[in-house]
Amino acid sequence: MLSHVNKRVRGHDQIKLPLDALLDLYLTDASAPLVKNFAIVYIEMAMERSTEDQQAAAVSMDSWPCLLLHPCLA
Repeated sequence: MLSHVNKRVRGHDQIKLPLDALLDLYLTDASAPLVKNFAIVYIEMAMERSTEDQQAAAVSMDSWPCLLLHPCLA
């Protein structure tokens, strides 16, 4: 299923991804490691497609310590 999503989304930069929801998945302790790994992939895409204002609104200061642990998001 994710392969299908990737094919549709990667080629179309105008498709926005739900940055807030993806960050919530990544930052939730209850999320399985596999979920966190996929969340990172889509967070990267969502960040590239978001405006600076959207990025700033989505990433609060509380989430920075967790996000800085991942080199792609640092």
